[in-house]
Amino acid sequence: IRLLRLLLHQDEHAPIQCQLFDCALENSGRCRLYEALSYVWGFDYNPESILINGFPPAN
Repeated sequence: IRLLRLLLHQDEHAPIQCQLFDCALENSGRCRLYEALSYVWGFDYNPESILINGFPPAN
């Protein structure tokens, strides 16, 4: 599966930076810890830009 990792940044006003990476789901006996993000349907009155692997996502 493809996962999106949110990266930490010292500057809280910096654009959100993420890494997109592949993760195998094969049963290796290890647990992978993760947190899921939620999203909201509706109007977006205050959009924010993000960077994925250093680039803005394509529309």
